Amino acid sequence: MTPEFTEAHSNQLFNSPWLGQVHEKTGYIFKYHASEENLSCCILITDLINVWTEVLESKQLARRGRQCVTNSPPHNGSHDKEISWRKQLLSSVSVLHSAEVIKDAQFRVEESQYSDLEISIENNELSWRWDVISAGRMSPQLLFTHLTLPLMTLASVTNAVEEPIKDIPIENLTKVVDAHARTTKVSPGRQIVTTTTKPLLSTILLRSTQIINGQKSLASLSPIASGPSSTAKPVSSPKRRSDQSAGVPLPKEDSGSNAAKFLSEDETDEEESSPKKFHKLKKSEAAGNSSTHSRILSSPSPPSSKRLPTNVVDEEEEQAHEETRLAEIRRIKQGENNTETKTKSSGVFKPPTKKRRF
Repeated sequence: MTPEFTEAHSNQLFNSPWLGQVHEKTGYIFKYHASEENLSCCILITDLINVWTEVLESKQLARRGRQCVTNSPPHNGSHDKEISWRKQLLSSVSVLHSAEVIKDAQFRVEESQYSDLEISIENNELSWRWDVISAGRMSPQLLFTHLTLPLMTLASVTNAVEEPIKDIPIENLTKVVDAHARTTKVSPGRQIVTTTTKPLLSTILLRSTQIINGQKSLASLSPIASGPSSTAKPVSSPKRRSDQSAGVPLPKEDSGSNAAKFLSEDETDEEESSPKKFHKLKKSEAAGNSSTHSRILSSPSPPSSKRLPTNVVDEEEEQAHEETRLAEIRRIKQGENNTETKTKSSGVFKPPTKKRRF
């Protein structure tokens, strides 16, 4: 069973530098650590998207060595010779994973039947293979502690110095790096925000992102924070429109307007003065109340809520019209009696008008 990569192995890799190789235009960076005391080693490799690891204890190291090295001694030898060979094998693997040798070595990444990836590293002295598996949930934390925070510190250092790093004396540069690294250790969140939001570094990150992703409009580098874009339009709150401008229809004329018109005629008659109304009533009486009856008969009837077809006679509707006409006649006669009573009580007598014959 393959040993599991743990936090203890991650802590051991803090003392190992990053190494790198390219395979089919994909860059891989990795860290390697070996323990001579336990005769074990481990590797952490990433393409900045995925993270893979493998741990080889002493027994797994010996088994892998016999698979990769053709002239390996048989495993049934003496214990001392086996331990001596394992130490020699571990030393050869460590040399292969050094910065001076790895850059000239052949590096291949292939699919594997026994793991997630098969990493092959080979030179004239040794051919080695790693059967790495995904780090799973540990991947974000491994990238953050081993790569993201150190890169933030590097950006902070380059922004703090006024001259190129290569021209700064090593002693002075060491002091600057230590100071910024301690700041990152105490407050990593503040260091990330401060580094990425400084105007010059922020515009460098922005322009680099635009170029890498094929954007045509590129931001200009600036050491001064810029204000909001002049092309941006302020967001205005929507104004409340009136009912008419908002397209809300105005209330329509009441369907009972004909009835109101019918009643207005009666109100107009009541507003007339009593003497004038008296003469009018006498005149209509002299004519045999013919005009009154004709006006009542010809006056528009109040509209009903339901309209029947013209060829259908509703008995209830005719009865309602008849009651309306009779009530109108009674109201007019009642008005005549009231007018005569008021005239006699006031002591003013006006002779009735003569009847006209036509």
